[in-house]
Amino acid sequence: MSAAAVWGSAKWNWEPQGENEIAVRAGERVEVLDADDDAWWHCRHHASGAEGWLPSTHLIVLSGDAGAPPPAAAAPASKTDPDVLR
Repeated sequence: MSAAAVWGSAKWNWEPQGENEIAVRAGERVEVLDADDDAWWHCRHHASGAEGWLPSTHLIVLSGDAGAPPPAAAAPASKTDPDVLR
């Protein structure tokens, strides 16, 4: 029903110029929530969860879910875990 998430990576650092903007550092990932405006995109910062506007020229668009940040790493299996010992 819903489209795949669109992810972006910041090309450069951006410091907010207004209260409805968010800060990003080069290389940080954001989820693009609204890209209807060519100049400004509404985004959610992956690490902080903050939402706000960023200049579209500061983002590299990553392809759908392929650009999603990796999930949190799972804890390594225990050497006494029966599934590991098989």
